[in-house]
Amino acid sequence: PFELLLNFPLQYATVAIGASALLLSVRRRLAAVISALFAAVQLLLLLPLYLSVETAHQSAATAKLMYANIFRANTRFGAVLNTIRTENPDILVVAELTPVWVKALEALAIEYPHRILMASPGAFGIGVYSKAPLT
Repeated sequence: PFELLLNFPLQYATVAIGASALLLSVRRRLAAVISALFAAVQLLLLLPLYLSVETAHQSAATAKLMYANIFRANTRFGAVLNTIRTENPDILVVAELTPVWVKALEALAIEYPHRILMASPGAFGIGVYSKAPLT
């Protein structure tokens, strides 16, 4: 029931700082100090997000992801295939994947041997194509 309190520390800190200023202006020093301490705690919760960014980026593997909403009625197969080959993503996610588009994207079978496809005649199909195994 209290997890919502953990989702907005910057906003809570901003309100608490404003409340501290307002409380100081009406000479409520104890309430202002309590509000300022609350703001400090909220800002301390954000500190690890900014201190650990460099470490996370140095050790993380990278992959290029492409999301393509191909529009089910689109028949410009060559243009889409050219864009995919030009961008050369490691993982390709295709929305509005139809059986017709599955056949057209078979041209990518060598580059993207790993795939999970859920084609649909309507606009609800989706597919994931990957150069590496999908687990």
